[in-house]
Amino acid sequence: GGRVDSETGRLHEVIVHRPGREIARITPINADSLLFDDALNISRAQAEHDAFTEILRDEGVIVHDFRELLAETLAVPRARALVLTETVGPEAVGVSTSEVLTDYLQGLPDTDLAEVMLAGITRSELRERLDPADAATLFDTTFLSTLEGQFVITPLPNHVFTRDTSAWLYGGVSVNTMALAPRRREAVNYEAVYRFHPAFAGRGRLWTEAHGASPATVEGGDFQILGNRALVMGLSHRSTAAGVERLATRLFDDGAADRVIGVHMPDRAFYTELDAVMHLDTLMTMVTPDTYLRFSGFNDVTTVEIEPGASGKALHVTVHDGSEMDSVLARAAGIDSFRVISPDMSDEAEALRELSRDSCNVVALSPGRVIGYAHNQAANDVLRRAGSHCMTCPVTRGSV
Repeated sequence: GGRVDSETGRLHEVIVHRPGREIARITPINADSLLFDDALNISRAQAEHDAFTEILRDEGVIVHDFRELLAETLAVPRARALVLTETVGPEAVGVSTSEVLTDYLQGLPDTDLAEVMLAGITRSELRERLDPADAATLFDTTFLSTLEGQFVITPLPNHVFTRDTSAWLYGGVSVNTMALAPRRREAVNYEAVYRFHPAFAGRGRLWTEAHGASPATVEGGDFQILGNRALVMGLSHRSTAAGVERLATRLFDDGAADRVIGVHMPDRAFYTELDAVMHLDTLMTMVTPDTYLRFSGFNDVTTVEIEPGASGKALHVTVHDGSEMDSVLARAAGIDSFRVISPDMSDEAEALRELSRDSCNVVALSPGRVIGYAHNQAANDVLRRAGSHCMTCPVTRGSV
């Protein structure tokens, strides 16, 4: 089964998502609504991603591409039913629209259906593909009459960030409740894969919640598997207090973890003005079991220690002052202290530019060997080696 007990054990198996047509759908007009800064050069994005996955394969890592996993999963009738119900069921688009779209999509081959689930479909594409009678019915439905924009099913370009939507930890996998609407359908696709794909079904506990808007959200970029049955979670706009405590309760009830440490993401720190600073892994990631790569401006922040409750209470919560941050993390990891390495901040402007390019967002191949972005010179100087944490969903790691 899948097993991830740390951030730095030797990486054996990972899920990635090669950029495809869903990325090509991004334009300067719709980029913001799809949570991107601008349209991307698809050929360059694919070339860089291919170079990244080549490194992983050269290291002996089993690399699963999510597009292929989803297409293979949709060969299972129950998986198709799950995905279509959540995407174009009556609760999503209304009864009249659901009837036409479900009938059309059910008739697609697995690969074509996966492409629609990832890249979406537009009004004009549906007009071209449906027979005239079905097209006339579809475009006279309540949902289509109120729909703004060209997409009847919106594309999911953020699927490239595979770590965000699901995260493996301590013998199971969390399919996450995403904070923002453009990403919520990603979780549906992941749940289908983990429930029904023959390579993943039954490989570990599956922690998942109802899909849709919720104040209780968590995203994988805020997860850090500390080891010692402890989980560190960023407390951010993406991973809320309600979401983190809900996950903690699930982990404790299943005996998967003993402690969750919430790390506040300050609202008013100077570096949080950057749009790129959205998850904990944009500010700190682990490079060995006792070493953090951390942005030097991110220290002395409040931590919240969450443990199983006693005397009839579900949880026991302790809020720690910022001065205790490093000691709280070390104690949870079962070590004396963490070594913290940080990019040079002597040139603050360059440090902020690097932070905006995810300089502290690295993924470990094994203890002390990581992949980061080559253009972040200051971060690489302290790491001595130049992918990314958010673009990988580790499924299996070795022990440390």
